[in-house]
Amino acid sequence: MLLDILIFSYHIEDYNLQQGLQECRPPLLIKGIHAERASLLSTRELHIVHKYSEAVNNVCENVARNCQSLLSDYDRAFIVSFVMQPARQLGIDPAYLLEQLLAFRIHMCRVENRKKTLLHAKSTSLWTRGLILLHSKWTLGKSQRLLACRLVSDDIAVTQLGERICERLRLVLGQAIKDFSEKHCKFGMGNVKREVYADSVPTALVHELNSWEASYRKKNRIIRERTQRMIAPPDSELPRRNSPIVERAKSTRNLYSIYEHDEVPQRPRSFDR
Repeated sequence: MLLDILIFSYHIEDYNLQQGLQECRPPLLIKGIHAERASLLSTRELHIVHKYSEAVNNVCENVARNCQSLLSDYDRAFIVSFVMQPARQLGIDPAYLLEQLLAFRIHMCRVENRKKTLLHAKSTSLWTRGLILLHSKWTLGKSQRLLACRLVSDDIAVTQLGERICERLRLVLGQAIKDFSEKHCKFGMGNVKREVYADSVPTALVHELNSWEASYRKKNRIIRERTQRMIAPPDSELPRRNSPIVERAKSTRNLYSIYEHDEVPQRPRSFDR
């Protein structure tokens, strides 16, 4: 999903891309044509990603209003299981992936919506993109710095994905990011810190869900420990090692001596007199 979004955002459609997809193991195949554009996602997968983006958007609406108490456990578990955990496995910042899903809900990887990707966002938040901003040097400088941060974030994501894709595809994506930066980013990628940038709303959501997940795991651990104590008897009720019931031979010599005893003990000689 993320790979398809990056290919769409940077408008990569050359021969090197096709070669890179083929060299991956297993090869990445074009699964569908959506809105006159080849996609790595099938129609069903595209529909699933859209559902994910809708779920993330609904949750972020409450987070943007500081109404985290309205987040249901189902929504929390859904985003943790299907968005955050896969992101962690890929080494991708969960907040970055959440923001990409928010943007995907707007552009849907459609050609006519190419300028609605994160690369063309003029404000620091998706929630204010509908507002009319004053065109000033301050606004221009801020948007240019934002673009540099997003380009660096994409480059970090490509680097992380490079462990799961072939070198050629990684170089194709990296070159596309560099070309876009030289053409559209006057601020320059080298003038910002190399770290993942994400909007404040997805970042706050990740912080909230991390706390909830830790609390949820702790609660489950306590329940498991209580269940185990109910099933297994306490240590005080278990026979101790030095108890005669479980006393074992302390050496192989003693062990053999058990079988050397006669089955019927000998009669004392005093009884024969």
